[in-house]
Amino acid sequence: MYELAQITLDWTVDFKKCIDASPLVVFLDSTTSNSHTRLAIVGSHSGMLAAVDIDSGVVLWKRDLPDRIESSACLWTGSGHFSDPLHSLVVVGCNNGMVYGVAIIDGQIIKQFKAEEQIKSSPVVDSVTGFILVGSHDHHIYALDFSSHSEQSDLIKSHARLKWKLNLGAAVFSSPTIDTANQCVYACTLQGKMARIGMDGQLIWQVYLTDTHKPIFSSPALSLCGDTIVVGCVDGYVYGIASNSNQIWRIYMNGPVFSSPSIFQIENNCFACIGSHGNKVIIIDMALGECIYSNTTTAPMFSSPSVVASGIKNCMQIAISSIDGRVNIYVVQKTDSGLLVSRPIQMDLPGSLFSSPVWTNCHSLLQGSRSNQFHHFKIELN
Repeated sequence: MYELAQITLDWTVDFKKCIDASPLVVFLDSTTSNSHTRLAIVGSHSGMLAAVDIDSGVVLWKRDLPDRIESSACLWTGSGHFSDPLHSLVVVGCNNGMVYGVAIIDGQIIKQFKAEEQIKSSPVVDSVTGFILVGSHDHHIYALDFSSHSEQSDLIKSHARLKWKLNLGAAVFSSPTIDTANQCVYACTLQGKMARIGMDGQLIWQVYLTDTHKPIFSSPALSLCGDTIVVGCVDGYVYGIASNSNQIWRIYMNGPVFSSPSIFQIENNCFACIGSHGNKVIIIDMALGECIYSNTTTAPMFSSPSVVASGIKNCMQIAISSIDGRVNIYVVQKTDSGLLVSRPIQMDLPGSLFSSPVWTNCHSLLQGSRSNQFHHFKIELN
């Protein structure tokens, strides 16, 4: 198994207040050459939303929104006949109850939508309809159309159109997950309910994970074949739920689970990685519904794992952060005898880490911090 040789801090940008959101990474092609710019876009509790050039650490634009940003952004690239990368929108929720769509080239607010309460949920985009799906503390899941009027060459700020909303009976903190093939969305509430909703806004089913209705802060993740939804719960378990709502398996995590699972594949094998407040990070074999690797961390984890292919056959790199300011990086390799996981390489940063790390490639890692700092690290491999 190869190892990480060196981790070097490349640059740091001050976002004025805590960064709990995770960065969106976008590759923006040049209109005049074959080059592209790698952007990292993230917001903070100060309301600052900014795009940083990953290769230089230069802030290309910033937009000050009226309230805290805890939501991570997604990229809306258009729908139907309208699809222009330079007119793409960065879509993000805000604690003032607004969903904003800002121009990727300069951060100008182009679209907006007002929910009834805070939006801490991170929006996602359906690649088929182009709809933005997002949850709110007002108990609703919203489907928003950002395409109306966007065909104009001179984009003018306007309100996104509400396609539908569905009341799930409790606040929706986590992000919805879209099953593109089956045109449905999975969402969870702070009363412990998981729901499957058609892309037309019709409720297909809803189920409580526990009899005690423990909250779900974790965002559900879909297995690569679409037959299992994986999600963590404050009751201390990570659950595997079938697409018909039946529980397939559950695994105890030694403490409440706020982290969201990351799904990855090596050859034909599908795995899920997730952390917990019980100082535990595990890897689950999705076919077996069993924990095949477990490691004890130095502190609880709010953040979710980030997984990237290493460039070496059957090898992946996993990064996950704990609230004591430590980033743990694991190398995972599939062999004939099973899955091998390296001893974690660790970096210690000032401030608690609630934001999830994000790989831009196997040599480049982004991390936000409650010290107000946004960091980029370069990773060298042996």
